[in-house]
Amino acid sequence: FAPEWAQAVNEWSRAVHAGFHGDPPDRSTEYLIWQTLVASYPISEQRLCVYLQKAIRESKLVTSWSNQNARYEASVLDFARSVLSNPGVLQSVGEFVGQLLPVAWRSSLSQTLLKLTACGVPDIYQGSELWDTRLTDPDNRGPVDFDEHRRLLEVATRASSEDALAGFEQGLPKLWLLQRVLGLRRFKPDWFGPSAGYRPLQPLGPDADRVVAFARGEHLVAVAPRLWRRLLSTGFADTELVLPAGSYRNLFDSDVRYSGKVALGAMLRRFPVALLLAERSA
Repeated sequence: FAPEWAQAVNEWSRAVHAGFHGDPPDRSTEYLIWQTLVASYPISEQRLCVYLQKAIRESKLVTSWSNQNARYEASVLDFARSVLSNPGVLQSVGEFVGQLLPVAWRSSLSQTLLKLTACGVPDIYQGSELWDTRLTDPDNRGPVDFDEHRRLLEVATRASSEDALAGFEQGLPKLWLLQRVLGLRRFKPDWFGPSAGYRPLQPLGPDADRVVAFARGEHLVAVAPRLWRRLLSTGFADTELVLPAGSYRNLFDSDVRYSGKVALGAMLRRFPVALLLAERSA
């Protein structure tokens, strides 16, 4: 999305500058505004302004907590309010975010699987079990809707992979993934511990650079695609992964057994990522 992003930011910037009569922020701060708007869309004026004030003070380039530049801060926040009061820009931002979401959701699943299976202890911030567009401040101090999380966890516990994917907008696939992998970690902690080791696996084929795969000891193989945009339209074509010796089942799709050289498109046909469990060693 880099070319589309660059074009969109330039168009949004020109539209807001045309109607803004104050002192505009410097380009890097303005760019932060666009990044924040897209990353946390939709966002209220209060959330955006509180976050921006903290960000520009902590950058210490023009203002800081100990040496505040009131005029500069006011100009940045006035520009942010001007962005939020431009209906044409907000509509365009919403359309852009809509294009990003299918890629962003799947990228989140890949990152979550890597966090849960890589060496070390996964740090899951309270309330981030679903799609999380909260900002560091003020959002990280806000309440978590635990009732909704419990409700979705009950759904996830009974859901198939197809059921989980049907709840994409709610974040159900991420919770479904967390519930299953953390459950496995609980009962098989040695499979994820330092003694399990780590061995990268190199896929073969035209999309080999679009997947991260590694083995943890003799029991686990994690498969996490990356750069999802093209994959959504073309799939994995003729890309394959050579598995370590043995027979494997997918924690997210237990209907098929895998061994030897496996087509990634077949492995990921039901869920965007895979965690293979060894059933027997060769």
